[in-house]
Amino acid sequence: METWVLSRLDRFAAAALILGLAMRVRLAATLYVNPDEAWVSLLANPTAFDELYRMAGRMAHPPLFVLLLHAVKAVSESDFALRLLPVSAGVVFPWFVYKWLELIRNKQTGFIALLLLVFAPFLVELTAQARGYALLLLFLAAALYLLETAIERQSLGRMAGFAAALYPAILTEYSAAFFAAAAGVYALWRFAEARPAAKVAALWTLTYIGAAAMYAWLYVTHVRGRLGHAAATGEFETWLSGFFPAAGENPAAFAFLGTFRQFAYLFGSESLGAIGLMLFLAGMALWWLHRRPVAAMLALPFALTCAAAFVRLHPYAFSRHSVFLAIFAAAGVAITLDWLASSRTAPMLAAAVIALPLWHASAVRDPGNMPVDAQRKELLFGALEYLRTSMPPDRPLLTDTETRQILGHYLAGREWLPEMKRLPSEERIGQWRVFAARWSYNSLDELREDLALYRERYRPRDSQPVWVMDAGFTASLAPALTEDARKELRVTQVRRFGERTLVFQVRSGE
Repeated sequence: METWVLSRLDRFAAAALILGLAMRVRLAATLYVNPDEAWVSLLANPTAFDELYRMAGRMAHPPLFVLLLHAVKAVSESDFALRLLPVSAGVVFPWFVYKWLELIRNKQTGFIALLLLVFAPFLVELTAQARGYALLLLFLAAALYLLETAIERQSLGRMAGFAAALYPAILTEYSAAFFAAAAGVYALWRFAEARPAAKVAALWTLTYIGAAAMYAWLYVTHVRGRLGHAAATGEFETWLSGFFPAAGENPAAFAFLGTFRQFAYLFGSESLGAIGLMLFLAGMALWWLHRRPVAAMLALPFALTCAAAFVRLHPYAFSRHSVFLAIFAAAGVAITLDWLASSRTAPMLAAAVIALPLWHASAVRDPGNMPVDAQRKELLFGALEYLRTSMPPDRPLLTDTETRQILGHYLAGREWLPEMKRLPSEERIGQWRVFAARWSYNSLDELREDLALYRERYRPRDSQPVWVMDAGFTASLAPALTEDARKELRVTQVRRFGERTLVFQVRSGE
């Protein structure tokens, strides 16, 4: 039985990938775009390259994903088309991890890592969204495999493949820098153990010279301005504050909690994350005993990302921003589980069949994502239809920027670019005038402030209610509009579309 299962492990891996693909396709096909997806889609609209590149520079990410999305939109602008590249990458990258770990350990270790990465609850959702993270994971996984084969086979072609994977990773997410550094240390260690062919070593050196040049270019054209903007607008003290050490926080405590949160994110819960971290630490010991360069490469990305958080260059928290660490976490966990199973494939496969449904059932919701049940397309489209048939077209709609971006994506298409004016501002989106004064609503006090701004700007008559819509990430108004709050604010005609999407009116007169 064991021999039969092991000889067919590639087929079982392929079956897992097909199931993972089905899970991602379902989400990509049935959920409306969240505000971040709408934002990047709108930035990909310009037809002129210089304008497109300028729009891509408004993101806190390198420009490649916006450029790729622009090419996709030339073929199809459907939500599913926008998510097709991430969905595909989210299914393919675990295969590269599987083959990489097969090279440096065994098939069983690779298979365990593949299962973790295919079915991790937050990764399923994240790789079904129009974001660059799935592409980053694909490029990094391919780079790991190609680097290992280049060194093992002394292959110039495989080293060129490593460069071809590393460079788009650099242009997709800034966190690729931590991978590049760790892979560089690994390669130097391996070169010290066995001198490489001169041509292979020369190409590796040129690859890193090119990578350094790319980072210098990105710093001048993107990073410097983005850091300056974040500092000037107080982002580090507001919505970004939870991603970095607080003033006076113990550095060791932050490093430990930040590392623990990487595993909590991968496993979808704190309890499973704690178990995952312990398995990883045991795995690091096993890797150190068997292949010390691998142990160093698995540990370095965590250390470098944590160090970057101390100087406010990159988050190290329970969030998608450091999701690339999932590859290294899975590799550490997988070797421990393989050791515990004594590399017996059949019991391992049986345990996976039982554990995976339980894993998803016990996972918490990703706070960085909208709840799946609240993001169904029919809910948003129902709200839009209600507005079309009920709201006078000449009345400005009051909303937040998150909701306005979603409206821009669905109602204006290529006619509207987001936030060309400072807040508060009005934007014409399709047939509607949409007024926003803040990024998102987090309390009723913020709604009160915006209602005052709206009335000062538009001076509605007593017979003209203020129409309000909230459908973004936070969607805090739905639970806050209690009966007492409605009476105080004179809220009427409240319509809920699922858990979070809300449309209502506020009377203008006494």
